[in-house]
Amino acid sequence: MYLAKETKSGIQQYQNGMSKSLSRKMLLEQYLHRAIENQELYLEYQPIIDVQTQQIIGLEALLRWKHPMLGHISPGEFIQIAEESELILNLSDWVLFTVCRQRQCWMEQGLPPFYISINVPARQIHQDHFIETIKRALNQYSLPADFLKIEITERTAMTNVEKTLSTMRELQEYGVDIILDDFGIGYSSISYLVQYPFNTIKIDKSFIQNLTHNANQKSVCRSLVAMGKNLGMNVVAEGVEEREQYHYLSSIGCDKMQGYYFSKPISNDLVEHFSRQSFVLQ
Repeated sequence: MYLAKETKSGIQQYQNGMSKSLSRKMLLEQYLHRAIENQELYLEYQPIIDVQTQQIIGLEALLRWKHPMLGHISPGEFIQIAEESELILNLSDWVLFTVCRQRQCWMEQGLPPFYISINVPARQIHQDHFIETIKRALNQYSLPADFLKIEITERTAMTNVEKTLSTMRELQEYGVDIILDDFGIGYSSISYLVQYPFNTIKIDKSFIQNLTHNANQKSVCRSLVAMGKNLGMNVVAEGVEEREQYHYLSSIGCDKMQGYYFSKPISNDLVEHFSRQSFVLQ
């Protein structure tokens, strides 16, 4: 019944294993309601590197969940469950305030002026009080607006276009930049770049994975980088895992990258060490 409600047709044929899958989903949703108050959630941060200066310019905050009995639960699993309910709003607000508090701590420690980006779902950015929530979090921790960036996907940008555009423009007037995440995999990428006030685009990792073995992928990446730069935007390549990928992206003018080649997502404790050092890139 629950799965049938999620389909457009309203019909779902029973399959073996469905009950088990649904039981886990319902169980995780129950546990997720208490995850914040039980302090089971935490953040990891993946560095974004300027390969010209070989320094960290930003961190992407990534939500993690460790349940006392079930252990680590994949973000791909629990975030989808949260997005199907009101839980995603609670989780998103928790991430926002946790990031601002942590960035204030790093600012007081004298760490370099890198930003932290957070992923914002459509349901959150379309809230009437979303902008006030952002301002409240920044003010509560006396944090400069340019230390926080908002990442949204093309799918989010497509939803309630008028409201999204209005919110983005007001955020940018306040000093909070907007990043277009997973760029290149949507259906109207070019029109978004022209219409929306994005400061940065992130080339989706699917274009990077087979880069060194696929001439077409190289051509697409070259075009995406050139397009972003010609529009005056910062361009970040996601999912850079190999030396050859790094070298090719550098050769076509992409000087900001993120991926396992530089660093996996790291804990709070490791950020101080990483942010104070230069990355020796070969």
